[in-house]
Amino acid sequence: MLAEVLPGLEHFLAHLPLLILVWERFPERLLSAWGGLNLSGFCRESLLAGENFAEFIHPQDREAVSRERFLFQENGGLQVVFRYRLKGEPSPWVEGWVEYGEESGRYRSFIQDVSVWKERENELFAGWQLEHQLFEASPVPLWEEDFSALKSYVDELKKKNIKNLGKYLDTHREEMIAVVKKLRIIDVNARVLELAAVESKKEFFENMHQWVNPYFFEKYKAYILAIARGEHSGNGTKSRWISGKRNPCPL
Repeated sequence: MLAEVLPGLEHFLAHLPLLILVWERFPERLLSAWGGLNLSGFCRESLLAGENFAEFIHPQDREAVSRERFLFQENGGLQVVFRYRLKGEPSPWVEGWVEYGEESGRYRSFIQDVSVWKERENELFAGWQLEHQLFEASPVPLWEEDFSALKSYVDELKKKNIKNLGKYLDTHREEMIAVVKKLRIIDVNARVLELAAVESKKEFFENMHQWVNPYFFEKYKAYILAIARGEHSGNGTKSRWISGKRNPCPL
């Protein structure tokens, strides 16, 4: 017994908010179990008596966990993390970290309850869905841009300790043009597609080069200076849509 080898350790483990399992053959033959985590629908005594761990997994998650476990063992993996529900009412979400001990030839797993974390994740996802719905339905043309290339460029310029950044940009236009070409528009809403006279986002992105002009120097110069000051700014530069009509909104 563990208590005979390390007196007091078993008592300590019994108060940990997790389960520590050692398997002779994962997940069919459990050798030992410690920890103070008690979960609805989970019985360590049944596992120690020989019941397959898969029987404790929620039916809707069982196939996915089985597939991941098969890939883990088939590919000779040493560590893997599973996240799934246990059967029962309520069905707790757990995260199980499994590792293979090459010296012992046994599997060890650590299981913790992540139900609260999963609830927060669901709340965040619901919030994102609402935000995305508002984005898509807005009567104002909206788009999401990736300005990381400009930010990286500003960081490099700061390392040069340039005193007059505006003047530097005026005399190094080729640098900024190269950086601007790396900018990406990640997403646009339905109003943008309407103004661009395209049927889908796929068509929009395939033809984006026709209306996003990387040579709008003053506009992107203003962006760079704003980023350098830690601000967000734009100068209202106009462009033309794919159809040839002038875009009434700044890009």
